[in-house]
Amino acid sequence: MLTYDKQDVQLFLLIYVDDLLLSGNHQPTLQNLLTQLKQTFSLKQLDNANIFLGIQIQHTSKGLFLHQAHYARDILHSAGLDSSKLVTTPVSPKEPKTKEDYSPYDNLTFYQRIAGSLKYLTVTRLDIAFATNVICQHMHSPSVAYFKRLKRLLRYIKGTHDYGMTIKPGSLSLTAYADADWASNSEDRKSINGFCSYLGSNLISWSVKK
Repeated sequence: MLTYDKQDVQLFLLIYVDDLLLSGNHQPTLQNLLTQLKQTFSLKQLDNANIFLGIQIQHTSKGLFLHQAHYARDILHSAGLDSSKLVTTPVSPKEPKTKEDYSPYDNLTFYQRIAGSLKYLTVTRLDIAFATNVICQHMHSPSVAYFKRLKRLLRYIKGTHDYGMTIKPGSLSLTAYADADWASNSEDRKSINGFCSYLGSNLISWSVKK
């Protein structure tokens, strides 16, 4: 991300490969920068941003709403779960295991592809960050039990594919929350920790790790 800050004029330029997002608080300066860029590069200028890197942007009366509904539906279609039954939580509070659950899942490529896709969905979905993290810890050799966890998460996403996050004007105060669960994993007794950071009322970063 490139930034320009001079005499109360602020510009933000985000570039990823051949995608570019330009924002600022002074329209003449924005237009001048676009003119200079067009003289050097071949650009296709669109109107207000409505999608960037698969993240959909909705302009509302309160600010912006970011979500990945299209991307979530693509994952469900790729997994063949378009018409699956819905569940209300991404993780089951109780997961009794049978002898079969401990056996290796026989489609490693499918598991890895869907798990990797879910990782990018967490860009706007804090609610699935923990469940996705657990699933991705077993990408090298998933068992049938973890495939069931993967399917449950997808069934949760089917009912919540339009969830996202809101960004709105407000305070610039920075607040962070952190939590740790010492040696809580019943399988390997490792700890799980997480944090989330807010700029005003806007969630800007988060993480969950074992």
